[in-house]
Amino acid sequence: FLGVEVSLTHSALSTFARFQVNCEEVQPDGKTIAGIFAIPVDIQPKQTRSTGANTLFGPGQSGTWQEGTYRVRCAGGGRSLGETTFRMTVNPSDVAGAEVRVTRIRLFPTSAALVPVADRKYDDRFDRDLTTRLGVELSFVHPPLGRALRIPVDCYYFTPNGQTIGPLPFSYEPSPQAVGGNAAQGIGWDQPGQWPDGNYTALCLINGHPVAVQRFVVN
Repeated sequence: FLGVEVSLTHSALSTFARFQVNCEEVQPDGKTIAGIFAIPVDIQPKQTRSTGANTLFGPGQSGTWQEGTYRVRCAGGGRSLGETTFRMTVNPSDVAGAEVRVTRIRLFPTSAALVPVADRKYDDRFDRDLTTRLGVELSFVHPPLGRALRIPVDCYYFTPNGQTIGPLPFSYEPSPQAVGGNAAQGIGWDQPGQWPDGNYTALCLINGHPVAVQRFVVN
């Protein structure tokens, strides 16, 4: 979702007031979409500048933003207040020679045998006294590739004390007709209590190119 922030200049008032701003979005295909919510701009006494914001626009029922330039027009009090533009672009593919993109990275506790997808408990905070191994999962999206493909992934955990755990090598191997999927790998110890307390960073690469990063905490 995208939020919109509006700043207004105005005469000083003696009492508090709330000014309502409504915005609409013009998509690249020309369709106009009304904002999900109004923007409440709270005007404090004796102030001459006020700012308000709210969540206004999402990708719609398709779940995908159109590529191109959008316009946002805002109005309030029966008059136009202004407009701005933004652009949505599609990132290059994460895999050379195929339209494959990483859409999500998630972490989960696991054992020596990787926990099945249906049983994974995704989180970004883990208990040091209970955690043995931590798994990292990447989700992918792509059109049907029409051929077998093996995409090598290497992930690393950067620890609070400056050390590196990894690499965690694994591969994503979609069927020729698949339009997405996931792949995962775990690393750690047989006994809990081995993970240092603090903030970690998980970084995953495909053919040496960073494709996903996620921060997590062990305490």
